[in-house]
This record gives sequence, structure tokens and C-alpha cells, in this order.
Amino acid sequence: MSILNLEKFFEPKSVAVVGASRKSGSVGGAVVGNLLEAGYQGRIIPVNPNPGHWEGLECRASLREVSGTLDLAVIATPMAAVPDIIRDCGSKGVGAAVIISAGGRETGTAGRKLEERIRGAAAEGGVRILGPSSLGILRAANKLNASYTNHMLLPGRLAFVSQSGAICTAILDWSRSENIGFSHFVSVGNMLDVDFGDIIDYLGNDPKVASILLYVESLTDIRKFMSAARAVSRVKPIVALKAGRSRAGARAASAHTGADTGEDAVYEEAFKRAGIVRVDTIEDLFDCAEMMAKQPRPRGPGLAIITNAGGPGVMAADELASFGLEPVDLSPETLDQLDQLLPPFWSRGNPIDLVGNGTAEVFAKTVRICLNAEEVDAVAVILAPQARLDPAAVAASLRETVKGRFFPVFTVWMGGNDMEAGRRILSEEGIPTYSSPERAVRAFWHMYLYDRNLKMLQQTPPKFTRHFDFSRERARDLLRQKTEQGNGWMSDSEARKLLLAYGFPVGRKDSPEEQSGQSPSPASYLQLMMGSWTDEAFGPLIYFGLGGELREVFRDSALGLPPLNRLLAGRMMADTKIWPLLQGGKKGFPADQGALEELLVRLSQLVSDCPEIRELHIDPITLHDGRPAVEGVRALVGEPLALSPLHLVISPYPNDYEKDLTTRDGVALHIRPIMPEDAPLLLELFHNLSPRSVYLRFCHPLKTLSDDMLVKFTQIDYDRELALVALDAASGPEKILGVTRAINSLDGRTAEFAVVVADAWQGRGVGACLLQEIMDVSKKRGLERLCGFILPENRTMRDMLRKAGWKSTGMGDGLYYYEVDLRLWNGEFNEHGPE
Repeated sequence: MSILNLEKFFEPKSVAVVGASRKSGSVGGAVVGNLLEAGYQGRIIPVNPNPGHWEGLECRASLREVSGTLDLAVIATPMAAVPDIIRDCGSKGVGAAVIISAGGRETGTAGRKLEERIRGAAAEGGVRILGPSSLGILRAANKLNASYTNHMLLPGRLAFVSQSGAICTAILDWSRSENIGFSHFVSVGNMLDVDFGDIIDYLGNDPKVASILLYVESLTDIRKFMSAARAVSRVKPIVALKAGRSRAGARAASAHTGADTGEDAVYEEAFKRAGIVRVDTIEDLFDCAEMMAKQPRPRGPGLAIITNAGGPGVMAADELASFGLEPVDLSPETLDQLDQLLPPFWSRGNPIDLVGNGTAEVFAKTVRICLNAEEVDAVAVILAPQARLDPAAVAASLRETVKGRFFPVFTVWMGGNDMEAGRRILSEEGIPTYSSPERAVRAFWHMYLYDRNLKMLQQTPPKFTRHFDFSRERARDLLRQKTEQGNGWMSDSEARKLLLAYGFPVGRKDSPEEQSGQSPSPASYLQLMMGSWTDEAFGPLIYFGLGGELREVFRDSALGLPPLNRLLAGRMMADTKIWPLLQGGKKGFPADQGALEELLVRLSQLVSDCPEIRELHIDPITLHDGRPAVEGVRALVGEPLALSPLHLVISPYPNDYEKDLTTRDGVALHIRPIMPEDAPLLLELFHNLSPRSVYLRFCHPLKTLSDDMLVKFTQIDYDRELALVALDAASGPEKILGVTRAINSLDGRTAEFAVVVADAWQGRGVGACLLQEIMDVSKKRGLERLCGFILPENRTMRDMLRKAGWKSTGMGDGLYYYEVDLRLWNGEFNEHGPE
């Protein structure tokens, strides 16, 4: 995970345009013109073998002739020349290069070979590459238009990242007409180096970016993408339009990018797991962009619809119903206030039909009532053309009504030119306006969906009541024997032994009906299925649904990405149509939900541990008194695409870092990585800290850990950070005695360290054990340094770090900065460590 040199793309002090020419139609010449026209204040150097004259600019025949340092090179030459230009970039110390040139992998074998030469030259010189086939980069803050597009951004807080240059130009043109500002525009092209994951990481750390919009045709390093998106989506919305839903669309996208787009359902699940809101059309992406740019997220689904015509209100309600929602029920207090304002024959419900009484004053007062209603989370105002009604006056009244309120309000101004003045007033005030009720409701739904998904992502998963034991070596022995035989399908007995190694309730091969000589009847009992298959891009995927004879008839199943916990397993089951039956609904088959969740978690652990499993089909699973029993299983074994856990696109729980040890004072500890389920235990630890211990850990007073903080501390991405907890191995119920943490910097080399121990266990060696473990593990994970800030009065910690070889630097703000070079760490404490 690295954003090394990405700032050179967005904040360059100097830009060289290689291939610049004054000839009409020159791409490089257009880039130079765009830099000048946008008002970029850095150094601009046109580069061309015949540089010619460019008024006021330093022109050179090659990069080697450019004096001084260079941050960014924009390359617009024939593709065959690019490898040598990248080599020149490396020798010149250029940190970043945008390759506008086309002719890479999408052209076939020759293009792939060219890209490999470019990659090799970039690696040798430490040059980050955007492209090939990139339109370029635009950034509003420094008036940077290093692209092949004529228009500059209006300033704003939306960032747009696209795999298609044409989509970039279309959205840029639309944004100017709609007065919507953007902070960044990035065309990633073929993603030879810099990809969506890198850009999301960079933009996620830019405080000037409030939301990120993506146009995706395919993904490259999916694990990096998922890690970046899961981290950033928790703090700012990410909205994606994924092209290639249909087989024909997927083939077209593959031809466009030279990459495999994969199955659409897999992308759907990946986006959901990453907290990304997915839209279906360019129109939805535009509309969602406008809503995000101009309005706060709704706090809930309670939408009030105000309209001066019944039909459009019904259209809005119908569109809302397509998402499983209804207009919010208005409270008696709200209805009473509206009764006093509106004529006796008004709709007395939601949508609020003003029945021809929609003057500017009535609209404004109705909106004000809804804004103050506790049950209302957002307001949609629909205006249809009517005689003696001035749309501009209504817009002006709304502008004054909502001014200064942090509350989502959006509008539908239906009609043509007569409505334009009102639309302009609304747009200037930051109130989104749409041409139809359906578009407005879809934009609202996507904003609400992001907020809902975010809350779901931050839920603490419940723990199982018992510990799971897995015979990993037994399973690996079975798989090793099969791979030595030449891979292929396991025999029935081999597949059953594989499941038994991971604790599956494997029953007899025959079902109860077959044992009694009866034919199984789908109506007499319910058969389920679960399993996994390996996707070349996404690794193992897990499915759950209706099995047995009805599997092919109803095709009811849900998809999930490992690793799964109990909460995610439950959501998978809830996504199937048979879920109400399993809950014991009318004529249902009540199932032990916890037992089914356990099976899915066991399955997730099995495919996480064993990348040799290419396919695993557990079907049927029957229910006996609600408990599941495996009746059939098939397993296909093959050479793994990657070793565990790198075959997963989401970093799993690193069980290799579990350890039992004893402190110097004889305290038996079990040290393991933190889990999302540990939130209650972490809160208990915090409440066992004295105010002084809290202050020494957080450098400021803190009364409790909020839900958001608990999520942040326990639901971690193990690729980005690691937290180890020390549990009292001698006690019954789990209790956290201390926790240490190492949070990776985005350069992938350094991590920030912290440790805290419950007051009752301080001075007994718990902290020293945690420090040694986090240093050992961090070194194994390839980190070069750990660092941290320590208060001067925290003498115990300072002394412990000194003994472990850490060096300190006094800071002017009353803190000490400590750092250790893990490459020199030998795993031992030195009583007389460096001062």
C-alpha cells in the first residue's frame, strides 16, 4: 500500500509536456495550452525534438536538456517512444508521468510488450505512471489542467476518477452547465501502475475532497482497491458506475481496457462489502454527484414529498416504492400545522398535494413545517407548470427558507424554458434540481443507501458462544495428497473428510427419506446449499441458497466474499428469498440461524486457509429439528492462484500471530490480533483505565470510547494496521489486559505505534510482552520503522522503549518522538539501551 510520489501528479511545481507542438491538432500542444489557459503558476516546459518558439516558456529538445528538477511529465508522443522517455524521466528524477499516448495492451501482444518495457523503465527510475491512454489530470486548487480537455474545473469538493476519457469530458461539460464544482478529475487509463486503489487512498487523505465518484470498467489489484475503498468509504462517500453488467457490455469493456471485467454479481458484492454505493447509469451518476455536492446525507429514509400536482407526487412515491420505501407517515402535529395552512380538501397525507394552492408563500411555509417535523429526514419539492405561478418566485422563497439549515432539500422543476430561471436560482443556492420525480428519488435513495450501508459496516458482529477448532494440518494433508495425484475432483470420502477437518456436521450419504425407501419430496423438507468457487480476479467466493432438486428451478442464492464473521454470514442468508421460510414464517422450515451462520463461517475459514480448493459444493444440506446436516459434497482441487492469505481480496484474520507466553512476573497471556467482536472487551478495558492512563495513551482527557471509536479500533484492515490484544490466559471469560497497535503509513514502510495496559496489570511485564510482539510482527510484515509520540511524564513507557533500542527526539510541543529501526531489531531488550 503506497502513495509514493502521487503528490507529484496533483501538486507539481514543474510540468514538462513531452510531444508538445504548435501544429494544429497536436495533443501535446493542447496540453500546454490548457496549462496556460487554466492559470497554472508552476514551471511549464514544452519538450519536442524541434522545440520551436513558445512565448514566455522554456522549450527543450528532450528531458535530458531541461535544467533543474522536474516533478511531472505529460507524455503525448507515439507509444513506441514512451519507454525511452520514461527512462529519461528516471535519470532526470521525475517522480510522476502521465501517459496520454494510446496503443497499449488493448492493441494485443505488441501493446502488452510495450507496456512491460514502460513498467520496467519506470521501476528502474522510481517513476509513478498514470496511463497509458489517460486523458490526464485536473485539480482546481492549483489551477492544474494537465490534460487533453479544453475546460477547467469549477472549484468544489467532489473528486472524479474514470477509466474512460470520454466519460471524463462528458461529466466535465455537464458540471459546468450545472454549476457543480470538482476538486480533482483523474483519468486512469490502462492503469499500468497507478490504479483506482492508489487514487482512492490519496483522495481519502485530502481534506479538500468530500466525496469520490468512480467510473469503472475493470479493476487491477483488487485487494488494494478493496483495502483503500473500505478505509475511505467510512469517512467520505464513494459512488461507482460499473460498466459491463451484461455479457456484451463486459466483452466491450474488455476490448476497451484490455482487461477481464469479471462477473457483474461479483463486483456488486465487492462494492457492497467495500461500502461503495453503486449506480446504474450515467444519469444516476450525474444526479448522485449533484446531490452529494450540494446536500448533506439524510439521517434516515423519512422523505416528505411536496407537490402542486397529484400525478408527479404519485410518480415520486412509486419510485420510492421500487426501493422498498414509502413516503414518511406525517405525525398528528405535522398534519395539524398543515391543516391550518392548506385548504380543507388537501391530500392530508404524504405526498403533500397543495391542490393548486401552490403560491410561493405556501410552498415556503409547507417546507418550513416539514423541516421542523421530527419524522422527516429529507424534503422533495416538486413544481409543475401552472397558470399565474412564477417558478422563479417559488425558487426564491425556497432559497430563503432553507438558508443556513443543514438538512437535505432537493427539487423537481418540471418543464422547459419557463422553469429555467427557477432552476438557476436553486442551483446557485446549492439546492439540487431534477427534471423528473424518478431521477430525484433515485438520487435520494443512493445517498440514503450510503448512510445505511455505512451504519451496517460499523455494526459490531456478535460472538459465537463457543470456540471453533479447525484441523488445518489434516485438511492440508488431504489436499497435498490430491495435488500430488494430479489434482481434480476429490472422491466422496475425501471431500467428507475435508469438511470434517473443519467441524462440519457431515451426515450419512443418504437422506432420511432415502434410508426409508421413500423418494425425497421437496415439500416435506427444505434442502439448502452452500459452497465456494475461485474467480481469477476476486479469488474464492462463497454462496448460500436453496439446494437440492429445487436449486436449478428457483436459482435462489446469495454471494459473499471471505472472510466472513457471524454478522456477514447472517446478512448473506437474509439476502435470499427463502430466508423468511428459514425464520419459521407461514409454512416455513424454522432453522437454527446460529448453526447456519457457523457453517458459513467454517466454510469461509476453510477456503481462506486452503487456496488449493478451486470449487466446493455442499449440497444438499438438510435441516433436522432446525439443525443443518451435510448430506452431499463435491470438491475440486488445483494449483493455487496465490498462497494463503494473498489469494483473498480482503485481508483475513492473521491467526499466525496468535501466541501463548508468560511475562517475567509469571502472568500467563494469550496474545492475538484484535477482532471486530472485541468491541465490548475493549470498552471494558478502557473503563479499567485510570484518568491518568487514558491521558498518557490519548494525550488528552477522554471519558469513554464512542461507538465510532470502537469501530475504528476493532474493525481494522489487517493489511493497513495491526492491533494485538493480551488476554488473561488464566481466567475464564475473555478479558483484555492490554492492547498494542501499529498503523501503517501510506508509504508502506513505517507504522505509528501505541500501547496501553489496564492499571491493575501495569508493572507486571504485560506492556513489555506487547511491545516485543508488535516489534517482532511488524518486522515480519516487512515494515522498516516504528514510531510514536510519548508525553514526557510517561516515564515507564519511555524507559521501556529505551531498553528496546528506540531513539528519542524532543519536540517543541511538549512531546517526545520515538523511533526504532526494525532492520536492526534482534528481538531482545537491552537494560542499558541508548539514551
